[in-house]
Order: sequence, then C-alpha cells, then structure tokens
Amino acid sequence: MIDTAEFNFGSARSSDPSTSHLAALSINASALEKACLWSLGKSPKTTEEVAEDTGYSLQSITPRMAPLRSRGMVADTGLRRAGASGRKRIVWRVA
Repeated sequence: MIDTAEFNFGSARSSDPSTSHLAALSINASALEKACLWSLGKSPKTTEEVAEDTGYSLQSITPRMAPLRSRGMVADTGLRRAGASGRKRIVWRVA
C-alpha cells in the first residue's frame, strides 16, 4: 500500500526566480507521482513509457523520478531501453 502522506506539490530551488516558484505551486506533484507509481506497478518502464501510459508529458514525468527514488518508492532496474531519440533511458520499477 502506498502512503499518500508522502506525496507533495512541486518545488523550486531557493535561487530560482519567482516565476519558477509560482509554476511549482501550480504543479500537483502528488497526482503525477501517483500516476507514475500506478504505471510502474503494472510493469517496469522508462519515463517515456510512463508518460505514454499515463497521458502526461515526458517533461512532467521525468522530474518525479528523483523524489520518488529518494523516498524509496521507485528503483532503477539496471536495465536501459532506447527512447524515441535513440538515447538509452533508465527502466524504473516500484521499489
């Protein structure tokens, strides 16, 4: 079971301009993180595959992985798959 108390809203660095802080407040990171976990719970995926599965943009999904990893909720499988650009991407799984 996932503890939803661990979810949060987007954040910005203290050195970021005020527009970044306002943008961070408008992002519901909790919903994005839940979507990532839901998708990865079905099978390990790259961020590109998670974005496709959830309907969120790659630019919304990719920044969610570091916070999820730091809280021990997702892990790197050690596998890599080529994305649309041809570059290798981490294949993530639910921890």
